[in-house]
Amino acid sequence: MEDKQSILIVEDSQVNLHILSSTLKEEYRLQIARDGGEALGILAGDDLPDLILLDIVMPDMDGYEVCRRIKSDLRTADTPVIFITSMTKEEDEARGFDLGAVDYIMKPFSIPVLRKRIRTHLDLNIYRRSLEERNRELASLNLRLRDSNEDLESFAYAVSHDLREPLRVVINYLTLLDKSFTADAGSYVKYSTEAVQRMDRMITDLLQYSRIQRQGGEFETLDMKDVLRLATMNLGARIEQTGAAVTIGDLPPIRGDKLQIIRVFQNLIGNALKFTARGVTPMITVGGKALDGEAVFSVADNGIGIAENDISRLFIPFQRLRDAGEYEGTGIGLALCRKIIERHGGKIWIESMEGKGSVFRFSIPA
Repeated sequence: MEDKQSILIVEDSQVNLHILSSTLKEEYRLQIARDGGEALGILAGDDLPDLILLDIVMPDMDGYEVCRRIKSDLRTADTPVIFITSMTKEEDEARGFDLGAVDYIMKPFSIPVLRKRIRTHLDLNIYRRSLEERNRELASLNLRLRDSNEDLESFAYAVSHDLREPLRVVINYLTLLDKSFTADAGSYVKYSTEAVQRMDRMITDLLQYSRIQRQGGEFETLDMKDVLRLATMNLGARIEQTGAAVTIGDLPPIRGDKLQIIRVFQNLIGNALKFTARGVTPMITVGGKALDGEAVFSVADNGIGIAENDISRLFIPFQRLRDAGEYEGTGIGLALCRKIIERHGGKIWIESMEGKGSVFRFSIPA
């Protein structure tokens, strides 16, 4: 059975209170206040009414003041207020509407008309809330579309430049090879092969990026220790090669796509292993904590860090902050992390200073 909508009746007259209560109790859940102070006390609680019927002439605090306070409180400002009063002057009615009331009913009132007016204002409030929710959804959709358009622009740049550059290298060297099959042919083939391999890695990463939303797995409760065990196991050879120390602290559980969350940690730890100064042993610390309804995770390193003016480009696909010859990679790993975290309803950010290391953090709703 559907829950009844609730009405707060604020009325000091026992006779009028009896009439209103007996008229409305079958259709609505009623809350009763016999003066303004009692009404504001009810509104300070968690059980807020869907509509308020408010008398004006009451001891201590009149209905006008009660309405003013209701409309100045963000929690109750949108709750419809209908004045029911014996005050019949035009200026009294105008004052009620100026204070934010949706209707002004004079005593004595018609019970059928009262019922119709209450029903109308409750329905209008439902429609208003529905429209507000729809507007919020549209605003969220617009933001996602804007982000998608920005990603598409990055893809267009990648296709027109980054992905075509290795292909031009292949064509040029193969042209030379065709013209002069000499002792240099072996090196030409080597350069061509390396360029093709770079292009293949970029295309593979691009496909993975585009499939995050469409081919993601089901969300499940994750044992984050197990997630980190698998992520570091995948990086085992590089960790051993660099002699890195990876310390894993407390990690709160979350609900998520296990393979994608493993990928996030694998990318972040992999970057920490990669972007370390020569002769420096990587020191990586992974931690997490529950905070305000979210799980916040961190991956800290002692690497080369990032200049402040480069941070804004960090999570854009195919944005490389270092020369490809200095550090391998396609420049899409952090963009993948961002897209995965956003699919989980979270966000990712970085705290870094050039030459001082970096701390990547990301949050996911608990």
